[in-house]
Amino acid sequence: MHHSIWGNFLTRSKFFYMGSVTALILLLLLVLSRALPALAPIWLGCGIVMVVVFMALLVYGSSNLSFNYFIHSVSTLNTKPSESNHPARKSIALTFDDGPVAQSAQILDILKKYDIKATFFLIGERVQKNPQLARRMINEGHSIGNHSYQHGHLFNLKLTDGLRQEITQCNQAIYQHTGKNTSLFRAPHGVMTPHLAEAIQMTNMRSIGWNVRSFDTVITDPDKLLLKIMNQLSDNCVVLLHDYPEVTAKILPQLIENAHAQGYTFSVIDDESNNSDQ
Repeated sequence: MHHSIWGNFLTRSKFFYMGSVTALILLLLLVLSRALPALAPIWLGCGIVMVVVFMALLVYGSSNLSFNYFIHSVSTLNTKPSESNHPARKSIALTFDDGPVAQSAQILDILKKYDIKATFFLIGERVQKNPQLARRMINEGHSIGNHSYQHGHLFNLKLTDGLRQEITQCNQAIYQHTGKNTSLFRAPHGVMTPHLAEAIQMTNMRSIGWNVRSFDTVITDPDKLLLKIMNQLSDNCVVLLHDYPEVTAKILPQLIENAHAQGYTFSVIDDESNNSDQ
C-alpha cells in the first residue's frame, strides 16, 4: 500500500497547522498585493517574514523532539504518585544511545554495582557485532529501544521507505539476538522529519525524546559534564547519554550518588509506559 507523508497523524501535527496558516496568509497577501498594488512592498515584506518564521519553526521543530512538531515524542516520565503516607519520590531516567559497543560493558558494570536500571537505544549493526552485550542489557533488567540499523550521517535525508527499512532491520536484529521486541524508537541525531514521523507511524513505534541533553559526546571535562547534568535534573526528566564516551563512564557513579542524595530514584522507559523505580 502506498503511504503519503500527508497521513492522518501529520494532518493533526503542529507542522500541518503551521504550514496551513502560513499558506493561507501568503495567499491573502498575494490577493492584497493585486488589489492594492501601491502597497505591494509592504505585502512582500510581510510574506518574507512569514516564510522566515515558518522556516525557523521547521528547523526548531526538526531538531527538538520535545516540541512534537511532526509527531508526539515521549520526553518526560509519567510515573505514578507515591502512596499518601509516603513522601513523593522524584524519578529520573538514564538513557544511553549508540550501543552496544565495547564501552557498554563498563556502563553496565556501574549500573549493576548501584542496582540501577536504564534504557539503551541500540543500533542494529552494533547489535549484530556485539550480541552478548545486547543480551546482557536484557538479562540485567534494562529496557532497550531502536536507534536505527546503521545510524548513518545521511540518515535524515532518506525518504519514508528507506527509514521504515532502517527501523525494521534494527528491530529484526534486536529480536534475532535477544528474543526481545521493542516499540521504543529514538531518532538518530535527535532530528525528526515528516518522512521519519511517517515511518515511525507505519512501524507502530513510539518516538522517545529527552529533556536533559548532557552533550557527553562534546564535553570532555568530567566536572563540567557532571555539573551540567545535575543543574538540569528535575522530577520525571529523561537524561540523554551515550555508551561510548570515556567521560560518561567516569562521571556515572558520581551522577548516581548525587541524584540519590537529592532524593531521586531511577526509572526505565518500557513498552507499556510503566516505570520501575530503584
